[in-house]
Order: sequence, then C-alpha cells, then structure tokens
Amino acid sequence: MADDPSFEIPERPKRQYSRRTVQYDGDVNFTLTPAHDRETDQLEALVIDVLDTGPYRYGEWFDLPMTLFLVHDDQTNDTFRVSIRDGSVTLHVLQKPTRRD
Repeated sequence: MADDPSFEIPERPKRQYSRRTVQYDGDVNFTLTPAHDRETDQLEALVIDVLDTGPYRYGEWFDLPMTLFLVHDDQTNDTFRVSIRDGSVTLHVLQKPTRRD
C-alpha cells in the first residue's frame, strides 16, 4: 500500500506590492492524479463533496474554460485555489492572510 500523501507546506508564498500590481514570490502546488482516468465532471463532483464535508468556505466565481475554486480553510486559516484540468486536481496554496487590527 502506498504511503499517505503529505500536505505539509514547506514555505509559503510571499506577496510584494507595487503601485499597480501584486507579485507572488514562491509557489506551492499539490497535484493529485487518480490511478484511473476520470472525467472532469467526476473529479469536480468529488472535489465538491470533499469541500462540502470539510471546514471550508469556497466558491467558483470565475468564467474560465476549466473548473477553479477559491477555498478558505477556517480551521487553519489557509487559502488556496483548486483547479481541475487534464484529469488532475491541483491545490495551489496562497499566502496566509495577514491580520489587520
């Protein structure tokens, strides 16, 4: 049996602001590919099921030619994008939000 995957984030991306843009330094992606080919709608249904049962708030507000969710984990305060493309699910970790008091 294969080892369970690790989703430990080695180093979070950092944001640098200019007057017009935000640039991210660093990148953390986890790509999950099923052992057997799955249709995009099957993968999307699976992702939605996981998101609905976890401690997540999520939405798909983008009109793109691929499935892309923006997800926030309320327990860890992590934010990430989930995309489904070419038979794989990719989790792209975003910088932790900074708290403004």
